[in-house]
Amino acid sequence: MIGLVPLVIATVLLMGWADVEQYRASALGRYVKEYMTRTLEGIRLAGVTVWWVAAWYHRAVLVGVGVLVILSAWGSGVIRPRRA
Repeated sequence: MIGLVPLVIATVLLMGWADVEQYRASALGRYVKEYMTRTLEGIRLAGVTVWWVAAWYHRAVLVGVGVLVILSAWGSGVIRPRRA
């Protein structure tokens, strides 16, 4: 909860009053819109959860596993691009 709640609050605040149009129009924004599905968001959350638990128990290898899960979710559009 300590790691997740502040992220949700910051997201709600930013989406409410920040001008994010320039980010939405950027290459990264277009990539996220195209490839970051709810399933991949869940995979990223699972990776962060592994990362947090591994950090709590000081398991460096599992921290690396969590990071790899997160990076693979972010890079899924590069690894397996959609066909037009």
